[in-house]
Amino acid sequence: MSGSRQEQVDAPAWLGRVAAGALIAAVFVVMVVNIGIYWARWAYIGAHPLAVGLNAPTISRAISDPLVGETFAFWIAIAAPVLFLGVAGIVAIWLVAAGVAAPVAPRTAAMLRICGALVVVLQVFACIGMVTLSQYTFPKYHDEHMLGSYVFFGAQAGAVLGGLAMSFAVAADRRGREVLVAAGLLHPLANRLRLLAGTLAVAAVAAYSVLFFAKDMDSGSWEGAIYAAYVTTEPLCISSFLLFVLLYTPDLARIAWRYRRAPVAEGQGA
Repeated sequence: MSGSRQEQVDAPAWLGRVAAGALIAAVFVVMVVNIGIYWARWAYIGAHPLAVGLNAPTISRAISDPLVGETFAFWIAIAAPVLFLGVAGIVAIWLVAAGVAAPVAPRTAAMLRICGALVVVLQVFACIGMVTLSQYTFPKYHDEHMLGSYVFFGAQAGAVLGGLAMSFAVAADRRGREVLVAAGLLHPLANRLRLLAGTLAVAAVAAYSVLFFAKDMDSGSWEGAIYAAYVTTEPLCISSFLLFVLLYTPDLARIAWRYRRAPVAEGQGA
């Protein structure tokens, strides 16, 4: 360890390995899903330039083409369980952090535990929604696809909101935050960035929800602008979810390195 304020806590033997695994999972999912959603739109536009015209397609419309949808579904089927494992690993680390913070910040520790449990449940539904919307596409499976979309966006937004609540709880508790930073379980700058990114992600979902309903209303000369904003906001929402997950990687890298060997009682070997 380095720095006079750093402390090695009596962490579980699996902590470093879980952090490393969650780090790999986060980077993999961010790359695969981000590439997938933008590639699907570009591939559809390239295959159907006349049908698209001036309006960029939604992701749902893009994957309705089997040549696009089958590739997209394949990678999402891989990314969804990897995402769950990565998020579950992050939550497991938050629960360890809750135990470390509990003696000096019991309320913060309780918030981490409650929100962590909610995030895991919500992430299960979000991943189910991901697979459903990618496997069941327009026009044959309209209802199934829309259900998957609703479940994914709603549950993933809820999972991000839960993670945001944990970051706010730690940011607001100076003593608890100091203990976690000293133990190497929290990267303070990354946590501050998560506050910003999580807030923007929730705002993006709120805007997307408004545009989703507004696009079907009679808005006169605003119709084209509303639809363009709707189509643009859709992938940005997904990218904002992924950015929030990616901002855990500094914490994960620090934990993976620092706890790469199981800490034991003083005087004993690793």
